[in-house]
Amino acid sequence: MRNAINVVVHEAPCHDRPYSVKSRLPGSIVQVSLWLMFFIWAVCSSAWASDVLLMTKTGSNATLEDQVGHVSRFYGLGTQIISIDAPIDSLSAIYALKQPDVLAAIISTDALENLDRATIFDALQRANGFRIPLLIVATGPRSTSPVLSIWSGGRIDGCKAVESHTSEWRMMFAKEVDVLQQLAGFVPKSTTSPSCGLVLSHDKSVRALAEMWNGNEKISSFVDFSINGQPVFVVTAMGSINKVEQSGTTSLQESFSSMAGLLVFLRYAAGERAWHMPAHYANLTVDDPWLTDPYGNLGYRALLHEMKEHNFHTTIAFVPWNFDRSNLDVVSLFHNHADLFSICIHGNNHNHREFGEYSAQPLNRQRDNIEQALARMEQFKKATGLPYDRVMVFPHAVAPAGTFETLKKSNYWATVNSENVPLGSIAPDDPLFPLSSWTLTFKGFPSVKRISAEVPISNTNIAINAFLGNPQLFYVHQEFFEDRIDAFDATADEINRLEPAVQWKSLGYIVRHLYLTRLRLDQDYDVLAISSNLELMNLTERRVVFHVHKPEDPTIPLRSVVVNGVPASYQATSNEIRFDVVLEPKQSRDVEISYSEGLTLASVDISKRSLLVALDRRLSDFRDMVLSRSMLGRKIQFAYYKYRFDRIERLIERSITIFFLVIAGLLLSRMVISLRKRDMSTVEK
Repeated sequence: MRNAINVVVHEAPCHDRPYSVKSRLPGSIVQVSLWLMFFIWAVCSSAWASDVLLMTKTGSNATLEDQVGHVSRFYGLGTQIISIDAPIDSLSAIYALKQPDVLAAIISTDALENLDRATIFDALQRANGFRIPLLIVATGPRSTSPVLSIWSGGRIDGCKAVESHTSEWRMMFAKEVDVLQQLAGFVPKSTTSPSCGLVLSHDKSVRALAEMWNGNEKISSFVDFSINGQPVFVVTAMGSINKVEQSGTTSLQESFSSMAGLLVFLRYAAGERAWHMPAHYANLTVDDPWLTDPYGNLGYRALLHEMKEHNFHTTIAFVPWNFDRSNLDVVSLFHNHADLFSICIHGNNHNHREFGEYSAQPLNRQRDNIEQALARMEQFKKATGLPYDRVMVFPHAVAPAGTFETLKKSNYWATVNSENVPLGSIAPDDPLFPLSSWTLTFKGFPSVKRISAEVPISNTNIAINAFLGNPQLFYVHQEFFEDRIDAFDATADEINRLEPAVQWKSLGYIVRHLYLTRLRLDQDYDVLAISSNLELMNLTERRVVFHVHKPEDPTIPLRSVVVNGVPASYQATSNEIRFDVVLEPKQSRDVEISYSEGLTLASVDISKRSLLVALDRRLSDFRDMVLSRSMLGRKIQFAYYKYRFDRIERLIERSITIFFLVIAGLLLSRMVISLRKRDMSTVEK
């Protein structure tokens, strides 16, 4: 995830305390002292200039400093905090602002009184006429008037105190697409309240980008304007985010809204210099079906029509146990429409929680299932000619972290589930964690979060994910289409509306393009690789070098790095590997990072010997393909899951298996007895 990269927040090593000059010194001595201190500061600071400069009063804005650091880290930017406690400190600010790598400047309102607006604006201007964007953060009503009016050129009169309310705050974004992009018009929830409300004058050059509203009070919280060509943004400071349940449906909105102003501003200011995905991606996955038409309420041909009309792609999460029973007509459909249909791996036998807790499913058994799943899918590929993606969708729920390690050693590309935190693990205590749908925290293996489309989908969450660049991954089961085959069309239309350039692709394609890039000062690119199997693309008209680094778990040995089939050299550190890939204009290259010698799949037993598994799969087929297609059958299913009969399903299946074994034993005993009686009759004769 983005927060896997450690970006150091630098503080001035030669500027631990604010400078002070006693007024009784002669003027010439004062000037010499000032210039001497400035020279010393400049020498000391030349090695630690950063992308984002935060100018604030010492010790008064710890929350703001943390938030700027978090958002800078999210975008892969370095931060530098400059203490502004007296007018003399403006020297350090001016010098830092003039450094060529500065992308954005942020000033808290309590530091404005010690800075001169004209001088700061001049330092933000570059020789080519470009101006570095400035963000002013209103830290509270006491620190804003009249200084905020001066710095805004009379456009903002101040920032008034906010009344204390217990009701929930919401952030209301305006419809200014150029800055807000996909966020325009949406209203996310917030667990934090603004420090104050901006009091705007009647100057029409001020754009209100966002307001905060809690049902009783509505205040301006985020605006922008231009002063003589200098872009200026003003945002009200937000408090620290309250505790958010990671599994909650609103955690994304709450986490985002606490840093929304900073996220919008730094994305605008940094542009391509910030981490970003190579494109916007989306996918719909249908769990469980095998290639027969119809599979329950899913008709492949009918779904194909909807995909063409509404521009989306469907991946089938295929149970490997079904490797040898595909319908040829459906296979042909997949061949002819490979741009719209794809296949990934859904467990192995799909036998309840076959990848659950180790007390019930030991790791060695899960390892066998992982290997057998690959062997079966290879046989499926050989029989049908259809490719599949080495992406694991676990049946029922996500597996423990140890299983992630096994997937990685078996050279799977990623796992995609409704939760990206492994079973039995705890989400990182990082405010950035909810903002990314993927993580490398657990064994360095990509774990990607997807969203159920079987429950109401939040369009606000879709908009936030689009703004953040997260892949929009949705999943359903065949029951989703029981009322109509066009059930997903509205969601697809909304995603296409928010981001017209979105690419609907297979899970495998998305995972192979799951990396972040950022433009460097030398015009090459840094790449943060998430997946071990990548397709790097140079979309420019010039030759570039991709400087790739991938976070790794040092406990899992790496076997090789191969670029377009040729072994490549790499440098390994304690927590990542680095290597370079040169690409000519419009060229792409495949990168494969391996962690084992590879499985000898031909020697893996792919037979279906388990009577229990066979019975489970047949019962699942009966549920999906028979019960789900009638009103009575759906009622039976509803009652089955509502009253948790699925919890005792395994016991029932084992009982049925035992019943059949008992019957078989009785029949066998009866046969033996009959044979003995016949033999005895023969002897007596």
